[in-house]
Amino acid sequence: MANALTKMARLFLDGIPPSDMQQRSLELTASFSDYFMPRAGMIHAMGVYDHPVPTPTNALGAKGVGEAGCSGSLPALANATVDALRPLGIDHIDMPFSPARVWTAIQARKTV
Repeated sequence: MANALTKMARLFLDGIPPSDMQQRSLELTASFSDYFMPRAGMIHAMGVYDHPVPTPTNALGAKGVGEAGCSGSLPALANATVDALRPLGIDHIDMPFSPARVWTAIQARKTV
């Protein structure tokens, strides 16, 4: 079970770099130690749940997997960002969520 949680955490963290963490890292290229790296303390506890739903489109009820583990992390990050900004009246913001883009969205909302 611990190994499954480790794999899930890794898949989740794999989806974070295309967003804000990558923006912070792009400006620092002197060495690997200059990059912003996610740490275990930055993510909340995760649970593993099983909810099998067979597909009716084939005899086995099997579904394709592909990159299912990491494809949910970017929408989750987008939802978390919008949820954090919703009290300020922001209900949409385009990726990447760079500090400048978030700041601009907040400032634009203040002038409305």
